[in-house]
Amino acid sequence: MSVFLGNRCELAIALGNLDLAADISRSNPSDAKWRQLSELATQQGRLELAEESMLASNDMASLLTLAAVKSDPKTLETVAAKSASMHTMNIAFLSTFMLGKVESCLEILISSNRLPEAAIFARSYCPEEVS
Repeated sequence: MSVFLGNRCELAIALGNLDLAADISRSNPSDAKWRQLSELATQQGRLELAEESMLASNDMASLLTLAAVKSDPKTLETVAAKSASMHTMNIAFLSTFMLGKVESCLEILISSNRLPEAAIFARSYCPEEVS
């Protein structure tokens, strides 16, 4: 059954029927299909579907780019939280920094054991934390 749904999803993507491909992907999730769908949705300007697809495939780098383009703090919060839970600390740091949460950025650097960067960051952005 899943092979049939996978082929239907591939066909829907090939034909550009993004709504059908999304419905199939929701019922039979596959990271590869979600990534294809997010790429196609982005190309067609279907940003909500692209965002859903990026979240489903855990593509935090693309989702960070999309959130930055849209200037969407809610999506940046999602990227920061999900990236931290996935231990993708560079993306977690950047999305947190874009939100202006410098204390949280410092915590991310310290928790990642990036102490030299944390010291330089603290001197530049939160000197009250330097002791």
